[in-house]
Amino acid sequence: MKRRIVFSFALVALLALIGSAAYAYQTSDRITACVGPGGFLVRIVSDPARCRTWEKALQWGKGEKGDPGPAGPQGIQGGVGPAGPQGEVGPQGIQGVEGPEGPKGDTGPEGPKGPIGPTGAAGPQGEAGPAGADGTQGETGQPGGLGPKGDPGVLGFYVNEKVVRIRAGSPGSTTVGCRSGDAVTGGGYTSNPGLVDISPFSNAPSIDGWTVAILNFEEKVDIDLTVYVVCAEVATP
Repeated sequence: MKRRIVFSFALVALLALIGSAAYAYQTSDRITACVGPGGFLVRIVSDPARCRTWEKALQWGKGEKGDPGPAGPQGIQGGVGPAGPQGEVGPQGIQGVEGPEGPKGDTGPEGPKGPIGPTGAAGPQGEAGPAGADGTQGETGQPGGLGPKGDPGVLGFYVNEKVVRIRAGSPGSTTVGCRSGDAVTGGGYTSNPGLVDISPFSNAPSIDGWTVAILNFEEKVDIDLTVYVVCAEVATP
């Protein structure tokens, strides 16, 4: 069951790639693809021999279009269907023409006294008065208490490195950490000069430091992966 699920996922990925890449590699109405482990890496190629040792080659094509079949006999007329639901209310009609003004009515009785209105806005501020005479100097206050202790400062920065060998056609990962109590500020990795056929799927800080995980697509070459982390040396409280 697991193998069927992986194959179905790979076939869906292949169909999604046909629109942009299949035409360039189509030969004699056949299409060839290389499917990686788990069905997650799919490539359209021109020849099954171009698939790597850890990939599976798949081919498919289309046959000639068949002739249309004869028309079937006319079906029996169906019975009258049930009545449909009541339709929605129609839109409001156009307002009619205003009628003539009626005669003026008699004056009504005087209404009750209304409530008191809200307080009005404050008036503008008056001009400042003349300065008063200087007062006598007050007594010296008591010294303030000791403030809270500040956070530890950073004494400097340093870099830790670790080298791990990733075998050809295999995944691999490693983590480099800082000294206890110090903080991670950055990190990354380097590999063999001139090798570009690798795919990092993790290059980020972790709980223990900085973690890098890659997949080595090289078929015959091992990769020496150097992972480094940049640490801040924090002062001891």
